[in-house]
Amino acid sequence: MRRSLLVFFLATLALASLAAPAAFAQGVNLYWNDCGGGTGAAINRNFACDANTGDPFTMVLSVFPPVEMPQFVGVEARIDVLVNAPSLPPWWQTASGQCRAGAVSATCDPNSFGTLSCPDIWDGAPAISISQVTSAPVSWGFIIRFAGAVPAPSPITAEEVGQELIAGVVRISRAKTVGAGACDGCLIGACFVVSQVKLAQPAGVGDVLLSYPAANNWVQLNGGTGNYNCYVPAMNRTWGAIKTLYR
Repeated sequence: MRRSLLVFFLATLALASLAAPAAFAQGVNLYWNDCGGGTGAAINRNFACDANTGDPFTMVLSVFPPVEMPQFVGVEARIDVLVNAPSLPPWWQTASGQCRAGAVSATCDPNSFGTLSCPDIWDGAPAISISQVTSAPVSWGFIIRFAGAVPAPSPITAEEVGQELIAGVVRISRAKTVGAGACDGCLIGACFVVSQVKLAQPAGVGDVLLSYPAANNWVQLNGGTGNYNCYVPAMNRTWGAIKTLYR
């Protein structure tokens, strides 16, 4: 259903293999609170699990486009979540129909980003955006997918190549943490790792797939994933080994 809502989901699956000049940064960043270029950006967040209210925990996904994209139309992103438990605790069950349904959400609309240190990839224009949280094939994790699109192609210019641009934000609510109706397992840590981000153009023009960190492509909440090891170095083979668990 979500594919019918966004025009770029109809784009070709053939991905352009495009190299950037060595002087340009490229890849993805994931941080709490701000983009990687912001002084408030953090890799770790802790939550005492003592309240249902308060600002949501916000992670910021940013990209460094490696090339110009004259007909940029949208972004598709996937973040894999590994939870430090043999089975998914109720507090981390956030898909439809689960204990904390809707507690994890994502948006590509820059009007809802708040004050962040980096410019956004949408040039400030409202972007149609959708998100989905699904249980992973393994019991101790889940997947966050979200996407955004502009109504008409908007270029990523030469000046934006190699610059950090915010693609979207993911928010985690504190709801149902304590009191009546609370979902157990809040103190159990989790690690969020960017699996891939696609910068899309219309079919036949060529997309750009980013699956490696520019500086950092993971964050932790309450201590990460323990024995599963949250840290993912900038080496494709390391994250590739983790991704096989989701197939």
